[in-house]
Amino acid sequence: MAQNPYRLEAAQALARALAALDPAAPPTARLLRAPRAGLGQRVGVLPGSFDPLTTAHAALARAALRHGGIDSLLFLLSVRTVDKEGRACAALADRALVLQRYIAARPRYGLVVCNRGLYVEEAEALAALLPAGAAVWFVVGYDKIVQVFDPRYYPDREAALTRLFQRAGFLVAPRGPAGPRELAALLARPENQPYRERVRYLPLPPAYRDLSATAVRAALAAGADPRGLVPAAVAAFITATGCYRAGAAADAYAARRQALALPRAS
Repeated sequence: MAQNPYRLEAAQALARALAALDPAAPPTARLLRAPRAGLGQRVGVLPGSFDPLTTAHAALARAALRHGGIDSLLFLLSVRTVDKEGRACAALADRALVLQRYIAARPRYGLVVCNRGLYVEEAEALAALLPAGAAVWFVVGYDKIVQVFDPRYYPDREAALTRLFQRAGFLVAPRGPAGPRELAALLARPENQPYRERVRYLPLPPAYRDLSATAVRAALAAGADPRGLVPAAVAAFITATGCYRAGAAADAYAARRQALALPRAS
């Protein structure tokens, strides 16, 4: 009989490894699984909380490899996710475990975990892990590139964006009604024009533009069939642990989450 890939012991081993990623330390990243086909010189990075990994995330990754001109794609989990701190349903270790399972049969995919949530800090942390001269292209939805240009995230916006775009570019997929015209208008603003050569539009099928992890969590909690909402690896995780479900299943997952709550290394 095949061993359960989501057994608690496997998640606890990951939790211990991730506990060393202190959000207060300098930007640091850990490559949990490198792409079997190699990283190459153009590395796509898909950041997110992946709570859960949805079919929209999967479609975005496929689009980046198909249309983005990249050699490989790293899913990036952060110990600290901007605007989502303390709100995750699944423990970080479990989300990493699911991603490891998902990418296992996909040779151009890898998984990295970072101790920071801002793109500029993630780009700096990634530099130590990639081949010399490799280019980083963050793969994001339109709402995230708006966030990148939002001055409220930076004490000094110009300095931070200069640092960021010296280290990385962005492949931007449509989100909701916002598509290529909205992206072009955003980049045409005077304050954004210096960076527009490092931002490229990424086509994505319309079916995925409105599928959010928030909506998926609500549907799963209401008892929805996970097929069509999440990849098979996530559906198996839900069955094995009860995560994202309501009632007794939620109580069972709460106990598992508590078992994964290890103190961070000092």
